[in-house]
Amino acid sequence: MRRNLQAESDELGVQSDALGVVCDDLEVVRSEGTNSLANHAIEITARVHQLKRNALRAGVNQSFMIAHSHYGDNIYLEEMSHGYAPSYEVHEMEEMETAVAPLS
Repeated sequence: MRRNLQAESDELGVQSDALGVVCDDLEVVRSEGTNSLANHAIEITARVHQLKRNALRAGVNQSFMIAHSHYGDNIYLEEMSHGYAPSYEVHEMEEMETAVAPLS
């Protein structure tokens, strides 16, 4: 019985250390007074979602910058920020998606 408890304690220690390394690598800000593995896992998930949102935002900004660098004042960035031009049919959008897919 004592060996089993020690083995479980050791396993929890390893898991805690592993989550600590992941938290550090992702620069997770740990909430004060939260030491549980579950709390660390939740914080990691929240940080990953934040990183994904930041990456998406950076990609959109970069796309706008590239478009602006090619077309200057001839492109309506404000209008572009609202999505696709409304005049396209679904099949036309699918054709455009197919055409640009190899470039991304």
